Amino acid sequence: MLPIRPTAHEALSNLDIYTDIDQAAQSIIAVDTITNAVLAQVVSVSIYNLRVPLLRCGILALVAGMVALGPAQAGLSSVIRIVLQKGRHYEPTDLFLHRGDTITLVNGDDNAVHHAFIEADQFAFDAGDQEPGKQATLTLKEPGDFIIQCGIHPKMKLTIHVQ
Repeated sequence: MLPIRPTAHEALSNLDIYTDIDQAAQSIIAVDTITNAVLAQVVSVSIYNLRVPLLRCGILALVAGMVALGPAQAGLSSVIRIVLQKGRHYEPTDLFLHRGDTITLVNGDDNAVHHAFIEADQFAFDAGDQEPGKQATLTLKEPGDFIIQCGIHPKMKLTIHVQ
């Protein structure tokens, strides 16, 4: 008959090193738990210390925005719409807006210059030459349907409907 071999666990349980490994593992777990608690405390303190500068920046941005917009107007708040000029197209090509809304035309091309303009009976708008990455804004004060064209690319057209 063959002798019965002890299992790995039985063999290790008889060794002092097994107990030392178990204690070491428990120590590592305890150190890891303490490290996580300390890191959580550091993050909390960092966020807490940032609250005053963040609050100051927020208030400053709010005040700057109020100054830039001028006196408040009753009624619906105005909207700012971004229009991308890229690949000899406006995107979107149709916009439905309200009086007081603003369009920001952004030249998204890498090396093409655009020249947005409107010629209408109610008003005229000319953004001039817009280099890549530059933008121009237009606040719509008159109701009606208007077409923004590009003086450099005649097929570029954006129709805006203002109520």
